[in-house]
Amino acid sequence: MKRLLGSMLREYLATMRGFSRDAKLYLICTSLYSLMIGVQYLYLNLYALELGFDQAFIGLLVGIPAFVTASAALPVGFLLPRFGYRRGLLLGVSLQIGALLGWTLLPFRAPLLAASALWGLGSALTMITASPLMADVSTERDRTHLFSIQFAAATLATVVASAVGGVLPGLYHRLFGLPDSGPAPYRATLITAMVIASFALAPVIWMGRHRGRVNLSLKRAKLRPHRKPLLQLIAIQLTISCGAGLIMPFVNVFYRIEFGASDATLGMAFAISSLTIVFAGLMMPLLVKRLGNIWAIALTQLLSLPFLLVMGFAPWLWISISGYLIRTALMNMSTPTFNALSMGVVPPSLRPLAASLVSLSWNGGWALSSFVSGHIQGVAGFSPLFLAMMGFYLLSPILVVVFFRKSSSASDGAHATEEL
Repeated sequence: MKRLLGSMLREYLATMRGFSRDAKLYLICTSLYSLMIGVQYLYLNLYALELGFDQAFIGLLVGIPAFVTASAALPVGFLLPRFGYRRGLLLGVSLQIGALLGWTLLPFRAPLLAASALWGLGSALTMITASPLMADVSTERDRTHLFSIQFAAATLATVVASAVGGVLPGLYHRLFGLPDSGPAPYRATLITAMVIASFALAPVIWMGRHRGRVNLSLKRAKLRPHRKPLLQLIAIQLTISCGAGLIMPFVNVFYRIEFGASDATLGMAFAISSLTIVFAGLMMPLLVKRLGNIWAIALTQLLSLPFLLVMGFAPWLWISISGYLIRTALMNMSTPTFNALSMGVVPPSLRPLAASLVSLSWNGGWALSSFVSGHIQGVAGFSPLFLAMMGFYLLSPILVVVFFRKSSSASDGAHATEEL
């Protein structure tokens, strides 16, 4: 194991030295930006609970960003190549910083929902920019490593955000005399994340001004040969997101209501979860070399299913959290590989469209299932939601294998890694 880890580390370091300047700047940006994402994910729901809103409203609060992101995905995909990836990234991060400001300064129903919509628009820009930008600033040889390292860097940032964010409300209580309960300590923590995220704008400003611009042409004759893989990517993402949106936006609510978990416990659980995702994601290229992209994705997703049941139905908090940690690592370790795959099945001129369609299907499914979940929780609790989520997660790897098993990505892992 020690020799394997050493070999993996040397391979990544050697590859990173060959990254372009813009690729390295994007890694810095995504690390800082992800600090904000980690704190927002940990505390926005709990902040809304402390403001006195019910779970149905929280379903709207977390569903509206995904709905707006899905609605904006295609327009962003069409306009982004002409607008420029750098400008799109700058605008997206700025909009999400503004949304955090709105959530913290205007804690009322309508402004909160408006800020959620603003967050969703910013998310459309940052998410759809990411994959085409990384594909544009990398070569076929180092692309899979760049996607994996970016995924690891973003996830490591959420480790820090969760670990530090878990203690910030209590720290602000002791240092500044804020109440030890209620929305005030959560508001201060969200503002802190917003300030840190503003530094993510600097490396984007330093990136090349014209990087990522392509001559996008969506003529019918050009799109037709790639229509099938695009529809297949949509189906896979829609299946996963419909399952994920039932539970994942409400993990903190689930543990607070079902087990009475504290802020520190939630922060530590989220931090450890993110840390396991980092190591699992970095191991994925080694698994790809042995099994190929398709079978590696399918295997890791299938292995996560038993731990999803442990998470949802364990009688004790520590067992449930253990299931959550393992499930999350296994399910998410294939994410960079799938993202790289989605960029490799279409030509460069169609990458923004592919990214926007993947984003549309992901966020559309997430929004719909979040809305549904918020209402079901108040009537039937979380148990039926976990079972439905498992059904969606079982279908996803089946679709991956059925759609792509005959592609070159499935036949030889080393070749697949180089191609992507």
